[in-house]
Amino acid sequence: MELERTGSGDIANRIRVFLGILGRRRWFVIGGLVLGAALSFVLVSGEKPMFEATASVILERTPPSVLSRHEEVVQLGVGDYWSINEYIKTQIEVLKSRRLAKRVVDRLGLDLDPVFLGVSEGVQGLSDSDRLRVLRKQDAVSLLMGRTTVTLKPDSQMLLVSVRNHDPKMAQELVNTLVEEYLQDNIDFRRRVVNEAMADLKGLMVNVRRDKEEAEARVLEFERRFGVGNLESRIDALKRRIDLLGEQAVTARMDRIDVDAAPKRMQLEEQIAETQRMLEMKDLSKISDSLLVGNSNISNLKFQIVALDVKIRELEESYGPKWPALRAAVDQRGLLRSAMQREARQLLESKLAGLVTQLQDENDKLLKVVHTEEELAREIERAKSEEAALLKIRLDYGPLTVKRDEARVLFEEISQRYARTALVSQVETNNIRVQDLAVEPSSPMPGHQKVRLLLGILIGFAVGVGLAGFVEALDSTVKTREDVEEVSGLSFLGLVPLHDYAEDELLGDAEGPSHELLLFHRPRSTVAEHIRTVRTNIFFAAPGVRPRLVVVTSPGPREGKTTLAANLGAANAMAGARTLLMDLDMRRPRLHNVFNQAKQPGLTEAYEGALDLRSVIRPTAVAGLDFLPCGAVSANPVEILESQRFRDMIDELLGIYDTVVMDSPPLLSVADAVVQSSYAQVTVLVAKAGSTAKEALREARDMLAGVVDRKVGVILNCFDVERHAYRYSYYKSKRYGYYNYYTITEETAVEASGELPARTNNERSS
Repeated sequence: MELERTGSGDIANRIRVFLGILGRRRWFVIGGLVLGAALSFVLVSGEKPMFEATASVILERTPPSVLSRHEEVVQLGVGDYWSINEYIKTQIEVLKSRRLAKRVVDRLGLDLDPVFLGVSEGVQGLSDSDRLRVLRKQDAVSLLMGRTTVTLKPDSQMLLVSVRNHDPKMAQELVNTLVEEYLQDNIDFRRRVVNEAMADLKGLMVNVRRDKEEAEARVLEFERRFGVGNLESRIDALKRRIDLLGEQAVTARMDRIDVDAAPKRMQLEEQIAETQRMLEMKDLSKISDSLLVGNSNISNLKFQIVALDVKIRELEESYGPKWPALRAAVDQRGLLRSAMQREARQLLESKLAGLVTQLQDENDKLLKVVHTEEELAREIERAKSEEAALLKIRLDYGPLTVKRDEARVLFEEISQRYARTALVSQVETNNIRVQDLAVEPSSPMPGHQKVRLLLGILIGFAVGVGLAGFVEALDSTVKTREDVEEVSGLSFLGLVPLHDYAEDELLGDAEGPSHELLLFHRPRSTVAEHIRTVRTNIFFAAPGVRPRLVVVTSPGPREGKTTLAANLGAANAMAGARTLLMDLDMRRPRLHNVFNQAKQPGLTEAYEGALDLRSVIRPTAVAGLDFLPCGAVSANPVEILESQRFRDMIDELLGIYDTVVMDSPPLLSVADAVVQSSYAQVTVLVAKAGSTAKEALREARDMLAGVVDRKVGVILNCFDVERHAYRYSYYKSKRYGYYNYYTITEETAVEASGELPARTNNERSS
């Protein structure tokens, strides 16, 4: 809520500022109004009456569908219901376009019509060449565009086309010709687009036919070269053969697995290995093989050996080892054993040979199966290679046929489209129709001259306001409190309005001559009340701390600092404080003129020791206010102000008076005020409204910023209340103003007579 109040207050303040500018620069605004009204009146009074003729046109969403089965080349209107508004706006711009206006001008010859161009009087008496040159300088198209208006009738698709002209008959002819040309332009547009489409289709059809024939030739050449007439059947046959070979390969693989893993073969291998192991043994008689055990020869030999073994044991027991019969028996046994070994080996070798033969038969069977499997694998690879070759041919052949087919389809489509377009071009349709042609207007347009006059007045007012704002912007002086605060950034101590001496008679303040010390001589004036407010702001800005040494200066001369210093001193004294006014403008002193006293002797004589300081202080008519004049003009005042002697004098004066007010020279002229401000608790800058430049106030602030570490404030002097009443409305009435509300009292009546009421010591000390 607070932000809203601040925003509305800012807007209201801006409005007041704008109105104030218009009030101060009102003669510029009044002059602009008068000038605009006068020029408009002169122009309007010399104009001929203007007539306006109107025709109506209806815009359909789509034209009549004569050939419903055939698509239009160009869509007149809009098929979408929701786009009708945009379409109507577009057609309004077409009706107001330069191209359509040019068609009307060319048809009616308006570019050479002096009546339409408004130069009939100017070409009278000219030769044909000069007349033609003058007419060609005119822009008949722009003139017709400026006189044409097109509006949409509410809640409809009807356009009202109007043309203004000084001749009612010509106005009728212009608008009817414009509408006719608009209709014809729409038809011409359709015809032109259709013809262009047919030309494009014809050229495109020639190119597409050539591409189709080339694609067909490439397909025929490829078929002849690779013989692809039965390509698909060959590929299918190869696929079936590959499938059959695959099945046979699976069967061969199963046979090989069966042969490779047959129990008989494994058993033969085991028997061969066992037989070879037995053949490697030294004593074959110990082998318990069924072949050896079941052999009768080996059994007979074993029986004989056993019989010899019995006989040998008997002979050994009976005759000893060297018995011939024993030795013969031993030899015979050895022969039998050798014979048995040979017989057993032969049998085993014969068995091994038989086993090896059987194993070889099994291996041959396995090799046959493996060979069959490998042969089938090779057949499959050859078939797949042949299939891959055929597939590659088909891959190369496929794009050629696709391009051929696409070219055929495209050619067929373009041929059909060309035929349909040729048929559509024979029928002309239009989605625009004229509802009513214009009739000749019988009376001129109403209010045309009044509008021109009002427009001229508004333009004059705008020019006046702009000129007032421009002149206001060129004024770089401070005029308001806002200007002071924005430029200086210092505390605003108050404003002192211009004094109107007619107010003295209004309030009955007629005793005594008019004087600069208005606070004493005109205590009930608005200026006096403002000075009291300024004095309060200076001495009571910081509660509990009252400044005792105050410097009053200004950026430049003639800004009212001396008068304000005197009145501030008087206000302080009248408030009960013992006050001293010091004239420290040692180059051009003027404070003594305010009190009608001599400027010598004064501060300079007391500084030089010629006189005592207290002896040069003079009383004034204001009780409690004393005055210390400048004295003789010094050659170098800065040396005096920076000396210890001057500081001692200030300390002495502060010991006597409650407050010391110094009237200093301008800041930008000399350095005296800067030195004096270094001693003061408060420095008061006086800026004159409408006179002190903003840059001067800014420079004065910067000069004080380097030496003053105490309070600096600004007083806006000679403020024109009436001129800025838009901003400070509570100051506006001098009789019932904000401060005058409390002026007519018994105390002010006494003050008006120049007598102050008695004050107690407590009142004076406060």
